[in-house]
Amino acid sequence: MRVLIYCPSHEGHHFVFVKLLVPAIVGMGAAVVLAVTAKGRSSKEFRMHLAPISAMFEIDPSVQEPGESASYRTASVKEFQAAVTRHKPDDVLAPAGDALLPLLGVYSLLGRWRALNETHTEFALIRANFGYPAKTVAESAQFWAKEMAVSLPLGPPPLLLIDPVAFENIQRRGSPLAGKIRLVPEPLDDVRPLCKEEARRRLGIPEGGRYIGCTGLLDTRKGIDRLIKAFCGAALTGNDRLLLAGVLGEEVAELAGKELRSLTLQGRAVLLNRYLSDEELNQALCAMDLVSATYWTKHCAPSGIVNRAAVIGRPVLASRFGWSDFMVPEFGLGTLTDINDMATFARDIALAMEKSSSFIQSPKTARLREFLSPENFAASWTARIAERLGHPKPRVKTWEWVRGGATPWPRPNP
Repeated sequence: MRVLIYCPSHEGHHFVFVKLLVPAIVGMGAAVVLAVTAKGRSSKEFRMHLAPISAMFEIDPSVQEPGESASYRTASVKEFQAAVTRHKPDDVLAPAGDALLPLLGVYSLLGRWRALNETHTEFALIRANFGYPAKTVAESAQFWAKEMAVSLPLGPPPLLLIDPVAFENIQRRGSPLAGKIRLVPEPLDDVRPLCKEEARRRLGIPEGGRYIGCTGLLDTRKGIDRLIKAFCGAALTGNDRLLLAGVLGEEVAELAGKELRSLTLQGRAVLLNRYLSDEELNQALCAMDLVSATYWTKHCAPSGIVNRAAVIGRPVLASRFGWSDFMVPEFGLGTLTDINDMATFARDIALAMEKSSSFIQSPKTARLREFLSPENFAASWTARIAERLGHPKPRVKTWEWVRGGATPWPRPNP
C-alpha cells in the first residue's frame, strides 16, 4: 500500500501530525509519501520534527503554498489534485484540510474530479467553527455555507474533527455532516511531566516563587498583550512571575512592550524570546504553577496548551468562550475568566494563582489524557489503513469512551 500524506502547511502542529503518523503507517508495512511545500521542506519545523525520521518516507516538496483568497484556494485544490495524480496513492491523509475541503466537495459534486470519489481519503478540519453558534447573520450564513460544502453527498468522507465541542454540537443538531465525521485526538508530542523545580533548573530561570505563563507563538490571538497588562494589575506577591516562552509577536511588542520591559527589569517577568524545541516547551509548561490559555474571543478551536497542561497536571486560566468554556469546567482543568474585562482578568489571575497550590485534577481527566496520548492519536488515524491491510483493528479510545455515556453538552450560548 502507498499512502500519501498531504501537508501544505508546516506551521503550528501540522508536522507533529506527520511525525506521529509516519512510524505507525510504516510499521504496518505501507510506504509513505509526504507532499509539502518547498518552504516547509526547509523549515525549522521540518528539521525539528521530521528530519530525524526522514528515512521512513519519500518527500515531494513541490506543493504550492496555501492561501486565503478564493483564487488561491482553487489553486490549492489543483495542487492537491496534481499530487494525487502524480503519486497514485492507495490512501490519502490530509491532516489539515481546512483550505481544501469546501472546494473539494463542490468539485466532486460537479464531477470535475472523479478520482476524488475513487481514492480512499481522510481529511481533518482543524477549525470547525461552524460547529459553534454564529454571532451575526453574516457569520451564520458563512458557517452554513462551509458546513454544507463539506457535507455534500459526493464530498470526500470520512471527515475527521479534533474539536469535541463542535463534534457534539454537529451530532446533536442532526446536521447532514453528522454521519460523515469522526472525532480524533489533537496531536501531542513530547509531553512529559516534570516537577516545577527541575523544569526551572533545566531552563535556567529562577527556581523560587510562582509562575503564570504561556508557550509557543506569543501573539495577540493568545491574548498575550492582555495577559501582560492584567498581570501588571493583579494583586500578586513579589515572588510571582510571568513566564513567556516562545517567539514574541510584533503586535504584542507594540501593544504591551513597555509593560513587559518594566516587568523584566523588576525581575517579575522571564521572556525566552526564541523558537523553542519541544523539550524546552515542555519544560516551560512544567515550570509553571498556572498556565494561561486566554485566547481572544474569536478563537473557537481546541487549545493545545490546555491539553498539554491537562497531561502534565497543571491548572489553566482560560477564556470564558468557545472550546475552553466547555472543556475547562467539564474536566476540572482550572479557571475561566473574561479577558475583555481587565479588572476581572487581573482579579482572576491572583485568585487562580492562590488556588494553584491545591489544584487536584478531576477523575475525568484520566480518560482525557489517555485519549490525547500519541499512541491513541496514531491508532485513531490509522485504524482504517490497518483494516485495509488486514491487520488486527487497533484498540482506539474514542471520544464516546472519554465521555462514558455522559449527557452531551448543551448548545453554547451566542
